[in-house]
Amino acid sequence: MNLQKLKDLAPVQLACQLARETGVPMYLVGGAVRDTLTGVFFGGDCDFAVAGRFDDIVGAFTRRVKGHAIPWDFNQTRIVYRSDSGASESVDFAKFKAPDIDGDLRLRDFTINALALDLRKLCETGDTPLIDPLGGRQDIQNKIVRMCSSRSFDDDPLRMLRAIRFARQLGYTIDFQTFS
Repeated sequence: MNLQKLKDLAPVQLACQLARETGVPMYLVGGAVRDTLTGVFFGGDCDFAVAGRFDDIVGAFTRRVKGHAIPWDFNQTRIVYRSDSGASESVDFAKFKAPDIDGDLRLRDFTINALALDLRKLCETGDTPLIDPLGGRQDIQNKIVRMCSSRSFDDDPLRMLRAIRFARQLGYTIDFQTFS
């Protein structure tokens, strides 16, 4: 699946509609983008980063899919719902942790997850440049798990376990500084 085909996914289409309606910048981030680049994404894990009006957007998405919102913390919510086919699905929404998408991506766990697509551009034109401020695409090609910053594990110690899981699951190597 190429990146442009992500716009055909139902949760992405709804998120695009909400971005247009609210005028709030929203991005598809993380695993869906990573896994699409590696050719193993089949539409099951969409994460969205939202620049503003977080509660309004989460509420609107939840109502439209007739789902349930589960807050993870003050900045993140998972929405669980049934797809048209009856399958259980979920999407995650997160507030920006920085003033812009580049800054937000730099605060994520690993470079292979610090990737984003602008939803409005993706859905309006079918094409959008990959936002990759930390070289995540190169790390995917080289099969390396690398932390985004020296603070990655201080910000969330569970990321150490995620590094091991990603390395095992994806067949990647943990970069030396990250491993140390």
